Amino acid sequence: MRCYWQPAVLSEELPENDGPPVRVRLLGEDLIAFRDAEGDVLLVTEPAWNAPRKAYFTWEGGGLVWAYLGPADALPAPPDYGFVRVTANRRNVVKIFQDNNWLQSLEGAIDSVHSGFLHNDDMHEKSQLRNAPARVEFERTVHGLAGAAIHALGDGRNYVRAFAYIMPAHSLRVRTLGRTGVPEDIPTISGQIWVPIDDTTSWLYNYMYAMRPERPLTDAFVRARNASYGRGPDDFESGYRLKRNRGNDYLIDRGLQRRRSFSGIKGMNTQDIALQECMGPVLDRSKEHLAHSDRVIIALRKTMFDAIDTVERGEHPGGTEPLDYADVRLADVIVDERIDWKDALKETACTA
Repeated sequence: MRCYWQPAVLSEELPENDGPPVRVRLLGEDLIAFRDAEGDVLLVTEPAWNAPRKAYFTWEGGGLVWAYLGPADALPAPPDYGFVRVTANRRNVVKIFQDNNWLQSLEGAIDSVHSGFLHNDDMHEKSQLRNAPARVEFERTVHGLAGAAIHALGDGRNYVRAFAYIMPAHSLRVRTLGRTGVPEDIPTISGQIWVPIDDTTSWLYNYMYAMRPERPLTDAFVRARNASYGRGPDDFESGYRLKRNRGNDYLIDRGLQRRRSFSGIKGMNTQDIALQECMGPVLDRSKEHLAHSDRVIIALRKTMFDAIDTVERGEHPGGTEPLDYADVRLADVIVDERIDWKDALKETACTA
């Protein structure tokens, strides 16, 4: 994890030059972030009587302050993701505390199969694209994984939605079509980045950005989208913690669950977090029974094991440099089932 730039705080957490510092716990290390008189962000270890204070590299972009906690002679180029490059009026970033290990959250994010039931908020509605049965196809890449969920609509067409995984903990998807296939007014690319606080807790940074410069995000659009995911301003307590949490069973509405919703939990983000946190702080994977639909999770774990071997050989793992993920392309499209989905995406895919 120390081979990569990691989000440390939101830029808005340090709003003014020479302002108050912010305590940050990152990769099991207690740190302090502050903005100096020139506006640069510094990240240093907390003072200790028996150890010298250490400073880490920082870089600001995409509404985030990024930190590099690895060796100076292996410092990679700054992040160059799509949401970092776009203007502020095309981007929104939301931070959430999760009371669980980061990896079980990431594994949920790259799994496309669960969307048809966990996020099914109207079990009587048959026209929602992602409710259709899906198969997942993917391949390993320099940056991690790339693939698509192919949902058979039953009328000779497939709904294809591409995804990407960029090491170490970054998941991306696209949304140009609504849940019933109607084109979105503001097509977006969205991503989730998990950052370990320590072994049993993590930060989740959700972002979305408008794909087209002429159609930037509006305040109304951001409010509605975030509210539908359970991450609107009214969904939080202090410290970026959700009001719906394990202590109150995520405010499950049993009546709604009985009549309409698979989970009874409001908000797609909250639905995911409920499952991820209820696995316990660290999932006991010795009790797993992985099936065919879990192949992408198996591939993710193999990718990580290979990356560990790479680092132990003194080499750089994939995904550290912008060139590693420069070719990530995403799309969602409805196509004739006789057409190879990869060919179909070539016509519509956009660079993430």
